[in-house]
Parts: sequence; structure tokens; C-alpha cells
Amino acid sequence: MMMRLGVAALAVWFAACRGGTEVPNDTRDAAVADRGAVSLDGPAGSDAAGVDAAPDAARDAAAGDAGVDGPVPVDAAAQSDAPPPADALPPADALPPADAAPPADAAPPDDAPPPDDAAPPDDAPPPDDAPPPAPTLLISQVQTRGDNGGNDEFVELYNPNAFAVTFDATWTLKARSAIGGVATCATSTLVTRFTGAGQTIPAHGRILFANSTVPPYNGAVAADGTYTTGIPDAASLVLLRGATVVDALCFYFDATTQGALTGCSVPYTCEGTPVLNPHNNTPATNSDVSLERKPGGAAGNGQDTGDNSADFAVTTPSSPRNLASAPAP
Repeated sequence: MMMRLGVAALAVWFAACRGGTEVPNDTRDAAVADRGAVSLDGPAGSDAAGVDAAPDAARDAAAGDAGVDGPVPVDAAAQSDAPPPADALPPADALPPADAAPPADAAPPDDAPPPDDAAPPDDAPPPDDAPPPAPTLLISQVQTRGDNGGNDEFVELYNPNAFAVTFDATWTLKARSAIGGVATCATSTLVTRFTGAGQTIPAHGRILFANSTVPPYNGAVAADGTYTTGIPDAASLVLLRGATVVDALCFYFDATTQGALTGCSVPYTCEGTPVLNPHNNTPATNSDVSLERKPGGAAGNGQDTGDNSADFAVTTPSSPRNLASAPAP
């Protein structure tokens, strides 16, 4: 029978079991006093009274199985069911709890959907509901006088887009004169020459407007639209869509008009440096010669570096094209 022993009685029992020594009477009496009135005279076969004795070999084998040197303490079996310490590491092969959050730096699984705010790849096509690109048009060719006089003039526009553009009433072309130089430039204003009327300009196509005031434009290519207020030989031409400047061309014919375009107290709308016009506001230059945007002709008129002097060249004779002309390139 296992019974609860006091500290002194337990020490006596261990000594008797291990050494086989006889316990002196006074020691045994002290042990009895320590644990109370319990007889140490156990049944036959006991090494110590009140405790069943086990053969030394069996007891030592049990101690060896328990991994301790000597007898297993009375409460060793109870300790095997005790919970691990709070900071104990789990076994290496232990699975995480089902609701455990992944580490902050964990990579997503291969089949995880992209986050809602993930940027699309660079080569991704635009979404179906993406707005179409804003259309643009370029001033492609200008003649400010011709062999029929000062009104023998035209303005050609080019569509550099890969799609058609509707030239509606939101589009306007305006001109501001630079004749008179800096002395009069501050009072010169932009005046509308023509407005769109819903024409469709095909991709890489052109539209042609000409002066209809007598004696008018007399070119072989018919105009798609007309205007009645002439364009000076030194001026700023501005193409707008609504209030937005889409393109601009500035040209001069002498130092006075060049000074107005580059040094007026009320700045002109130009792109870069103005280009020299072959017409100089006199009948001596009444010939069919134009300023054409590069590269020109069948190669189209798509060069737009933002510098008029670099983007335009003199074309002799002029070669206006209209909506019926073949797209280029």
C-alpha cells in the first residue's frame, strides 16, 4: 500500500531500500513521529514498514526505464500529463491551427488570384470600357498667296491617328497677324478662319480648306470647305478643339515680323521657333509655293517635334490634298 510519507520518513525508506541497512530504533521512532502514528512494522516481505518492498533488481529496472538514477519519485507519473510550458516550441512536424494567419512575408500560392489593386501587365490590352484615345490633328500645309493673288491660299490638316476623326464644330482654326511688328502686335488678336462641319477625316487622311474671296484659290484639288478672311504672310495659326490648343504654326517673312512673333508683350501661340515663309506680303511672291510639314507627300505629314522651324519645309510647287486623296502613308 502506497501512503504519504513525511520528508524524514521518506529519507529513511530510501536509505533502507538502497543500502539494506537496518534502521536504528531512534531513527525509526523519529520517522514515526514525523508521519504520525503509523506502524513501520509492515507485512512480511516489506523492507520498510507500511510500504511494499520490491526486489532491488525490479526497482532498478523501473528506474532505468524512467530515465532516472534511482527510484522514480512518487509524483513522476502525474507530471507526464502536465501541459507544456507556454513558451515551449511545437514539434517540427506539427501542423499550424486551421485559422492561423500566414507570416507577413509569406509568398502567395501559385494559384492565388491577384489583389484588387494589382497593376495590369504592361502588354495587357485596354479594358472594354476604356475611353478611346483623344483625337489629334496637325496643320500639314499652308499657302498664304498663289499665282492668282493674295487670296489664292489654303490650309490643309492631317490626321496622324490610326482611326478616323470627326471634324465637327468643336474644331476651329484661328489666325493672328504679325504684320506691323512689335509696334502693333499687342493689339492683334486671334480671329476664327473656319470651323468643322462634321466631316470625317480618315486615318492618315487630309482635309482641305481654301479662301473663296475673289480672286480665290484656284488649285486643281477641290477644297472640302472654304473661308473668307485671308491669312497674312506673317502670322500665328492655331488649331483648337474647344479651348484646347491642339497644334500651332508660326511663320514670318522679315526681321520685323519675326520680332513680333518672338518678342511681343502679348505672346503669340507658337511651337518652338517660327519658320520663314516664302511669301513676303508683295505681289512679287505670288506663286504656288507652300510650307509643308515633314516628311511630306506620300510619306505623310506626321513629324511633330514641337519646333515649327524643324517640322516644316518649303514645297514648290505646292501640293494640296483633300478628303478624296489617298491616305499617307
